[in-house]
Amino acid sequence: MYTVIDLKRNVRGAISLIGGGASKDGTYSDEDCRNILDMLNDPKDETEISHRNRVPLRIRDFR
Repeated sequence: MYTVIDLKRNVRGAISLIGGGASKDGTYSDEDCRNILDMLNDPKDETEISHRNRVPLRIRDFR
């Protein structure tokens, strides 16, 4: 399970890929994470945090 945090929009959630970009066993390598971040940061790519599953970002504590 994972969540992506969008500090500009102040939301968090899964990405908007079918299956949420889920891996077969629920784990993500560093390379998988970099690829997802590249898709999210590419203005030509329509991947974003899912509108259906996004929730407001509420951070209570940061260490």
